[in-house]
Amino acid sequence: MRSIPSRKLITFDWAMKRLLRSKANFEILEGFLSELLHEDIIILEILESESNKENQRDKFNRVDLKVKNSAGEIIIIEVQHEREYDFLKNEEIRDEFKAKGLQKAKKAFSLLNQTEKERLAYERYQDDLHYQASLIESNYGLGLIEGREEGEKRKALDVASKMKQMGVALEDITTITGLTKEEIP
Repeated sequence: MRSIPSRKLITFDWAMKRLLRSKANFEILEGFLSELLHEDIIILEILESESNKENQRDKFNRVDLKVKNSAGEIIIIEVQHEREYDFLKNEEIRDEFKAKGLQKAKKAFSLLNQTEKERLAYERYQDDLHYQASLIESNYGLGLIEGREEGEKRKALDVASKMKQMGVALEDITTITGLTKEEIP
């Protein structure tokens, strides 16, 4: 069994996925929206949601919320979440933080408070993110190398073509450019 990582809280993207999926997290979501909008928000109901699957590869969540703001107005807020490959830099919620719903979020999203099933799903999700990020990074590096090689080849072909037009011997062109006689245009 894997040891619990040094993080104290699950990452923001995983937390948002849980927030958008469960009515039990309304208090946390209300606090998040209240802080974001700088007014007290109370969620009345979920009107519609899309793609709230449990699969670790899910990339998009959307939910329409019917809420009441501090002026007593009923408004609809659409919350969307897309998975990202990097995470927030903070990994804990300190006790002195007082935003609405934040202390409940600290408890609900603590890695230590996750069930074994939740913790394993989270670890698989993190492993998948690391794998995908490494693919992106390695493909970027490979593309960069291939691009440089292609650029160098084009430059050598351009130089060889100009040298040939100037009447330079093919043996000299191959020596200077590194191209074969067959590659010289």
